[in-house]
Parts: sequence; structure tokens; C-alpha cells
Amino acid sequence: MNCFIASAFDHDDIDAVYDKAICPVLAELRIRPLRVDRVEHNDDIDKRIFQLIDQSHLCIADLTHARPSVYYEAGYAFGTGKPVIYLARSDHFLPRPDDPAGNLKVHFDLQMKNIIPWTEPNETLKKRLRSRLLHVLRPILLKAKDEQAQSKARSRFEALSQNEKLLLLITKSQSLFYSHGFKKGSILHYGPLRGYPYHRHLRKIIKDKFINIHLLAFQGISKTNLEGVSWLWHDAPITDEQALTVGEITSFCLIGSLRSSRHQALAALLPSWKPVGKGVFRKDQLNKHYYTSKNGKRETRDLKHTINMVFIDDVVCENEFTSRVRDVLNQILNV
Repeated sequence: MNCFIASAFDHDDIDAVYDKAICPVLAELRIRPLRVDRVEHNDDIDKRIFQLIDQSHLCIADLTHARPSVYYEAGYAFGTGKPVIYLARSDHFLPRPDDPAGNLKVHFDLQMKNIIPWTEPNETLKKRLRSRLLHVLRPILLKAKDEQAQSKARSRFEALSQNEKLLLLITKSQSLFYSHGFKKGSILHYGPLRGYPYHRHLRKIIKDKFINIHLLAFQGISKTNLEGVSWLWHDAPITDEQALTVGEITSFCLIGSLRSSRHQALAALLPSWKPVGKGVFRKDQLNKHYYTSKNGKRETRDLKHTINMVFIDDVVCENEFTSRVRDVLNQILNV
């Protein structure tokens, strides 16, 4: 981990703070200090400064002597999303007799920052700097840990065969729905997807809605695949009792895809569907349900059927896919 140090050059007090306080504390925390005048290079110095800041995870800016370059470098680091820890010699916080113009006083735009004051590179300064660094580093280390775990998860997923990846998508999404009370639905007895191994049908009644779920996984989205999916909407398999008690049917088809799919391409393949979000399409239809009434007559009832097609494409990691499915599941539970 790198820390860029922005400070005035060729000042004994600044060099002492850097050598006797900043560097020892950074060394304790296994952080590499980057100060442009202490880094060997053969580049334009301004270009090199920006490169060092870009390579760093955080910045320490000592505002002592009020060098404009220090303010500029700290502003650049802050603008690129890096945390900045500010230091200043203790006589830079109040007006000074030898500085009537106030040039050495901490500038107005940074006066509200929690600046660490110092008089010399003593244990008090090291203690305060160490405490501030630990506070600032906590989210950085957590983010780095998450990124490392994500990288490992992607590598594990990439090592699987295509069939193993598709099966993983189905089993993970199915487990999520099962954990929220969805039950196993019917087996397809007709249509192009009959017997397709990466398809699961689930169902649940929420309030007065019959929730119909189809989980599918494909290597990529194609016209042939979507023609097969279209067979799923000919009917929603519900019993006579359910058809008489529910007010409507809401169906969701979650399609996981290993390849990326452009929204415009999906829209072209689904001309009769209404786009309602990125990778989300919807349409309404009426389902005519036949049932036997109490007097023994064969009767029908039309049920409104809202169908949602949700594409989760470019899947490269189990964790990312599970998170995206969980977001869709939460929306379903709140319909």
C-alpha cells in the first residue's frame, strides 16, 4: 500500500517530521511513503507527481509553509477519491505578527478540516498520526479485502466448465427462492425447453397474487432461446382452488447468461415486450382458466397475467450473480 506525501521541500522542520514521524508510523503499518523529491525518476516533475498520487491509496498533506503545490496535490488526491490526512505546524492556525497578510495561515477552504497540529516530530505527533491512519485505513483495507475475495471467486468460477457454471447459476438462484418460501412448480411436458437441465419452475401465493417463477441459465441469449422461453407463457399452472382465490398472476422469468447482452439487442428480439429497465421487459395478457364449479359445471375465469422477463447477463462470478438475483427476489416479494 502506498501513501503520497505532499509537503514543502528544502525545509529542515518538514524533513524532520517526515523522517522522524511520518515514515516510522507508515513503516509500522506497512505503508510505503511516496514523496516526489525522495523518489528517483527522470520524468517531468508535475507528471511524476500525478503518477505517484494515482499509484497511492491515500495522501498525507503537510500544509506548513503554505506551498500552493501542496494544496493543489491534496486537492487532486481528494478529487480522485483518495482520503487526505492534513498536518500543519501549530503556528499556522492563528494570525502571526511576522505574517500580516496571513499567507502562512491555513487557508480558509481547509480550516474546517480536522488538521493534526505539530510543534516537533515527537511521540504525540506519531500517536495522533497513527490513530488517524488507522481510522482512514479501515474502509480501504475492507475494500481491498473484498476486491481480493472477489478476484478469487472469479477465478474459481472461471475454472468451472460451461455446464458446471450453468448448473451453479440454477442451483444458487433456486436455493434463494426456496429460502423465501417458494415451492417447486410443475415439470414441462411440452415446448422446446422440455427436459432442459438448466430450468426450474417455482411458485408461491403472496396476498392475492399467484407468483409464477421460471429460472433459466444459458451460455448466451439468442433468438432460439427466447422462442423457447415464449412457450412458458401459454399458461400458468394453478389449481382450481387457486384460480378462484387469487386476484391475478404475476410471472417472472430470470434468465442468467454467461455472455453479455446489449439492451438494444434484447429489445429487438422482444418487439412485443415493453422495456421497463435495463435488461427488464414486461407485458400483460389474460389467462383463461377452466375449472369445475360447485354445481359441477365446467366454467372459465379470466385472470390478468403480468409477465416480467429479467436478464442477468455477463455472469463472471457466483457472488455477483447471487447478489443480483437477491435484488430481483426482493422486488418480487414487494410486488
